[in-house]
Amino acid sequence: MKLLIQLKAIFVFAAMMTGVQIYAQDTVIPSGELPKTSQQFISKNFGKQKISQAQKESIAGIAKDYKVYLDNGTSIEFGRDGAWEEIENNQSGIPFSVAPATIQKYVKQKFPGTFIKKIEKKRFGYHVDISNGLELEFDSKGNFTRIDD
Repeated sequence: MKLLIQLKAIFVFAAMMTGVQIYAQDTVIPSGELPKTSQQFISKNFGKQKISQAQKESIAGIAKDYKVYLDNGTSIEFGRDGAWEEIENNQSGIPFSVAPATIQKYVKQKFPGTFIKKIEKKRFGYHVDISNGLELEFDSKGNFTRIDD
């Protein structure tokens, strides 16, 4: 009886592990399969850059999010709806135009000569890494809240 229970537990565990591997997948896709919102965002803000790779993360066949790599080293993560969630380029920075106007103004005024390396939408605001090594936090309206340690 004990052996039967152990075998069932092993079988259930093995089935779960196999299911996890099949369940979540990253798939390379043509850029034309990105949501229209994502395509328009890239065209507007990164018009000169070419998409070197686009990926779709699916869970059980349903798109969860998208990741795009541009030929200048920029990576952009989009949600299922096509809205950007994170943009990063550690070498040359990202266009100020992708950040809300209040964040653009704050960084330009307080840290002249720097560029934004990364911007990430958080649940209650934005996290911004700038080229001088500082990490800045902003609320959902783009108002500065603090320097992150």
